[in-house]
Amino acid sequence: MKTHFAISALFAMALVFTSNTNAATITTGGLTYNDATGVITGTDGTSYLSWNQAASLDYVQTLAATTVDGEYEAYHIASQTEAYNSYNLAIAPDPSTR
Repeated sequence: MKTHFAISALFAMALVFTSNTNAATITTGGLTYNDATGVITGTDGTSYLSWNQAASLDYVQTLAATTVDGEYEAYHIASQTEAYNSYNLAIAPDPSTR
């Protein structure tokens, strides 16, 4: 089962589907960003929503968007531990350079 998280300070609520066939995948440490979907996937199986799509949402709007029937109901605001884990994935050394 895949776990979904949203990082409140690092990543905001956004899930964008496009028909762009020239999608880019960007990898930083243990995180991979797919610019076609706006989803960041960790090597630990977690998924995060991209920051740039919903940066305009305030805290109350974010809570509403992540509740049942909300636009991003499969996600939630990350706990401190989840945010810490995401940060550690981002700064993890690239295993291909070892």
